[in-house]
Amino acid sequence: MDLTDFVNRMGYGVRSRLRVSAPAWKRTARRWEPLLARLAPAAAARVQQLRDEYDLEAWPRLSTPRELHENLFWLDVLTSALPRARSCGPALDVGSKNGSYLPALHAHAPVPWDLVELDAHRRYADLSTRRAHGESMCRAFAGCRYHATSVTQLEGTYALITWFLPFVRLPPLVAWGLPTRFFAPQALLAHVASRLQAPGTLFIVNQGEKEAEEQHALLSRLGLPFRSVSEVPRTLSPFVAPRFGFVVEKPAAR
Repeated sequence: MDLTDFVNRMGYGVRSRLRVSAPAWKRTARRWEPLLARLAPAAAARVQQLRDEYDLEAWPRLSTPRELHENLFWLDVLTSALPRARSCGPALDVGSKNGSYLPALHAHAPVPWDLVELDAHRRYADLSTRRAHGESMCRAFAGCRYHATSVTQLEGTYALITWFLPFVRLPPLVAWGLPTRFFAPQALLAHVASRLQAPGTLFIVNQGEKEAEEQHALLSRLGLPFRSVSEVPRTLSPFVAPRFGFVVEKPAAR
């Protein structure tokens, strides 16, 4: 075990035990206009299309300006990659961090969502935790729950699973302060795929071409039927690196 992994193990252990959180307060956007004023004309037009198609009027009261922008991006990505899930079974998001993009998930699929985050007790400068913010966001949407645990501990099955930026390469996992014992991309992918109902959909988004190549290889090795989304829409992206998507479809049981 190298020094970095030792430090990460100690840090993860400490924050996993210190679970008490300060209140999950944040300065929300409150209005659409400041964000729209900063966007390029094409991006602002796309926002208007999404607002016409979905009921997004509560978003500025739930999200910071940055979160509002990211939610629009993720809703645009979901809309381009998947049919709108007006009524499906329960849904799961893997690696949800602080639950900030639940508004986008719930707009696209207005069903009960389970959010799961391994490093749920990571703290912000005001001493609030990811878990506190995730639970607060879940309270805004009926039936949604935040799970502070590994996805391997969940036993339910889901009609829709989303997984944004999974750790398919070791350096990003280490950079985020996680112990290397949690790096098991193939085993985790197999487990997540096993949680799909039949029929069911797993939607994965990776950051950058290298991670997309790794994801493609993992899906192929497991023999999962999938289609590549190629690069996802960037019109509303607040990120520098491109994102690439994969859709795994589990057919209905015969």
